[in-house]
Amino acid sequence: MQGHDEHQIHHTALARAFAITAALLVVEFTGGILTNSLALLSDAGHMLSDVLALGLALIASKLSRAAPSARHSYGLGRAKVLAALLNGLGLCLIVGIILWEAVGRIGHPPVVKAEAMLAVAILGLVANLVSAAFLFRHRHADLNLRGAFLHVASDSLGSLGAVVAGVAMLRWGFWIADPLTSVAIALLILWGSIDLVRRAVHVLLEGTPDHVTAAEIRSDLDAVAGVIDCHDLHIWSVGPKETMLTVHLRIGRDADPENVLRAALGALAGKHGIEHATVQVEKDLNHPPTHE
Repeated sequence: MQGHDEHQIHHTALARAFAITAALLVVEFTGGILTNSLALLSDAGHMLSDVLALGLALIASKLSRAAPSARHSYGLGRAKVLAALLNGLGLCLIVGIILWEAVGRIGHPPVVKAEAMLAVAILGLVANLVSAAFLFRHRHADLNLRGAFLHVASDSLGSLGAVVAGVAMLRWGFWIADPLTSVAIALLILWGSIDLVRRAVHVLLEGTPDHVTAAEIRSDLDAVAGVIDCHDLHIWSVGPKETMLTVHLRIGRDADPENVLRAALGALAGKHGIEHATVQVEKDLNHPPTHE
């Protein structure tokens, strides 16, 4: 029940951020048309990608609650990871577009209606900060929420950059402030998106989760009374939090398999938080008793 409530809280935070971002998209696009501001239109394009990304995160959040079936025995937990990967790749694409536009505008900075642009940029910054606040405390819950938060955070940086550029253009006529700010923002977005893609790919390649250590788990299992050694140890995760493990334990001829199994599962759950483990116990009849 607690897990369901936590999921509902995360889903609600995503839905609120989606609604705010979608409304802001309309405002920035309209403002860009009325002020002839390429900066606002570019940010509106960024907003469009974020609306799609948050929508994808919402769908993945819903799919991840699907019950296991004969076709998907683990359920659809990896929908969140796929959404995170797509969001990370989408951010990288956005960075490329921003840098391409910025390079072109450095040589020919556009003249815009700075007053109106600044007003829309401030509105965008406030709305993005509200969306980010909804997602901030959930950003470490899973990769899906992390990807959604990074999108909204990058929007906040974009709006902040637009505000700074608007002030610089309005006060000093420093039109090149817009592309220079865009480059700085793009590099910050790139740093977060590469990390998101790396984490998602690691899960999809069934790598060992970052929060567990194979060597430590092996040592703890070897220390269980009756165990001679453990082998064929595999640790992976279906989704951002669902850690799975399989292992073979070779035990002495006088060891009680039930006791060994109980102790091994207890160590995995109690110390490492791994609830879903498959442990195969194999007796070595040629080996003397150990850890007795």
